Amino acid sequence: YPFWRSIGLQWFRQCGCDVSLLANLQSHARWASSLSTLYSHSRRSHFNDHSQREPRTAFATFGLLTGLLWSTKDDRNLDKPYLSGFPLRVRCAEALRSTPSKDRQAAIRSLDVVADVAQEAQPAVVSITSMDKGFLARHTQSTGSGFIIDHSGHVITNAHVVGYRSSVFVHLSDGRSFSGRVLAVDVSSDLAILQLDVKDAVAKSLPQLPLAPDLKHVRPGHFVLALGSPLMLANSVTVGVVSALDRDLGHSEGLRYIQTDAIITFGNSGGPLVNLSGEVIGVNSMVAGTGVGFAIPVDQVRKFVQLALQAASRARSTPSVTTSSDALIFTESGTSPSGGPQRRYLGLVMRTLTPELAFELASRGGPQFLDVTEGVLIHAVMRHSPAQKVGLKAGDVIIAIDGLPITNAQQVYTATENRDELSITVLRRGQRINFPNVKTEKV
Repeated sequence: YPFWRSIGLQWFRQCGCDVSLLANLQSHARWASSLSTLYSHSRRSHFNDHSQREPRTAFATFGLLTGLLWSTKDDRNLDKPYLSGFPLRVRCAEALRSTPSKDRQAAIRSLDVVADVAQEAQPAVVSITSMDKGFLARHTQSTGSGFIIDHSGHVITNAHVVGYRSSVFVHLSDGRSFSGRVLAVDVSSDLAILQLDVKDAVAKSLPQLPLAPDLKHVRPGHFVLALGSPLMLANSVTVGVVSALDRDLGHSEGLRYIQTDAIITFGNSGGPLVNLSGEVIGVNSMVAGTGVGFAIPVDQVRKFVQLALQAASRARSTPSVTTSSDALIFTESGTSPSGGPQRRYLGLVMRTLTPELAFELASRGGPQFLDVTEGVLIHAVMRHSPAQKVGLKAGDVIIAIDGLPITNAQQVYTATENRDELSITVLRRGQRINFPNVKTEKV
């Protein structure tokens, strides 16, 4: 054994290896041999065959040390950790310790970008309460979210949040509350715009959220924040990513949605979907299941705002085109009553039941959707509308009108425009329910 040890030492030195590791390993080998001897089941058998195993042990040790030290030499040349992650962890720890304190703090602060965006955007996000007159007092009909878009006090929200014949109160995160007027409602895209009843000086001091110019730079995987008041929990923030763009949900006019896994639920619909630049890229609209929410893209929001403000300006000079609520109603067909013939509407926010949406409802919405394969899903019902008066509810699936099968939302729009009264058959919790006398209204 001493002979092989001396040969090995000379060879390692000639190779330029650090032989200090050899001494440590030899010491470890002697300790391991003693430990093995101590716990041997038969000390006699151990000592009897020790002389026979010593040459084999020497050769094995020589081979092991050769491999380890040669690898250590190669590793030193490549400057990479070899066996385990331990050397890498040591290097990382040393790097962190050697990093200046200011740089560490800067790295930590860079992770707070989501919190910074939320802090900047939250003041412009509002909670909306729609009130109706009861027998003795007003009572709350619905709550939702919205956001201020300019210093004129205009607020964007969902159409199903405000309806078109209700009083609206808007609550800011700083505790202030204002009454608001519904300027316009687009039932087709589920958008509405409000005007806060505030003086010009107050309006100019209101916080606002900028609308992104478009979605050209938005990609699946980008982080987004959904802001609002889910389940009446004011000033809440949920974070997710853009799951998909241009999601087709069977809209009659080809409107496509932003899909996100940021939580959108009752109460924060109507609130903004914000990118990490603090810009609104969409309006939270609906959810198909856990982790599957949809937002109206900012391109559609911009078109609606422009059209609504222009129509409101014309309406102020032509009061006869407004409704009894002083709100311009854009019907299910997406047209405005201003300057044109009156249109009929039901007061439904609908989505064609695509195979993807049907699968999502069946998997997450409960057993009542197991047998639904086609039809039109009622996403929301406008208050005081013909649909609400007869008892249609959100979650119903329209499967027939006047006995004819319904497979897409456009068929419902066409039937609404052409008839004064409809017979609507829906599927609710697995049961077919017929509403024989649903009268459409002119607006």
